[in-house]
Amino acid sequence: MPDKVDEKAGELSPLRLELSEKQSGVVARIIFTGEHHSSAAEEDFQIPPGGLLTLALNGHVIFQEAFTGTTLAIERKISLQTVPSGEHLLGCELQYSLGTIHQAEVAFLLRAAPSVEISRDQEGEKGFDPFVTLNFLGEGEETVGFFEVAMDEHPVGMVEVTAQDNGNTRKLSEWLGSPLKTATLPQGIHLVKITAHGLNGEETARFVSFAVDHLPEVNTTVDKEGNIEVIKASFHPAEEIYAGAMDIFYQQGVILSLQSREPTLTVHKKDLMNAFVRHNLALPQQPVSLVVCLRAANASENWHVVSFLP
Repeated sequence: MPDKVDEKAGELSPLRLELSEKQSGVVARIIFTGEHHSSAAEEDFQIPPGGLLTLALNGHVIFQEAFTGTTLAIERKISLQTVPSGEHLLGCELQYSLGTIHQAEVAFLLRAAPSVEISRDQEGEKGFDPFVTLNFLGEGEETVGFFEVAMDEHPVGMVEVTAQDNGNTRKLSEWLGSPLKTATLPQGIHLVKITAHGLNGEETARFVSFAVDHLPEVNTTVDKEGNIEVIKASFHPAEEIYAGAMDIFYQQGVILSLQSREPTLTVHKKDLMNAFVRHNLALPQQPVSLVVCLRAANASENWHVVSFLP
């Protein structure tokens, strides 16, 4: 914010305070150009040149040290790790050994809320796994903040962010240590909320929506007459107990029922023939209709009719 010029007895103060933002953090530069005293006066009082320097943030002392000499030009790092956003005042007081006191101050505006950036996965992989970048007000501390992830307002996980990770871009699954479990979500649009919490109490929330379209797929191989040879089911990969299930109906009952934890499930003609035998059903002498029902982990279904002839 605009500097305030501090004057003493109508003259420009020999004490100057500057504030700057560097890669290592916020730095205060204190410059004292000295007072015009004769060396005889100092010898008479037998007081060596120097004094006491004090820095205060919003009226609270954050730094104090003694100095020697008639001038001063030093830099000190100002920790703002726990300071909230808004206007603040950094004050400097220099008590010189000859009994004089000089003061200077700098008003500044701090934007200390963490930032969250979310970008879509451009690799076309299955599932929802966006890239997430988090930036906290960090000055080399071990922990700079943490963030929470919720899906459809249900908590998914919480991650602590260290200074080493601050500002890095990673897939959400890498931050969490595992992919989001989306295989059991119903069809439709869902919402992920990422909330970053800084050590200063500031927080920032970002939202991103994604669509779930996890209908299982049926691919068949038939002979030249159109009768089934192979039924291949494809499911969305799941972390849960199973990715999907297949039921094959003949007339009024199920003759074959299978579940799979893998994203694919294959049934051959010989598997269908064995199913007829296990159910004491005569093998058909002419094409019959079989109904294939696929159920995914999110309860979505896909029904398909095939022609079967051993």
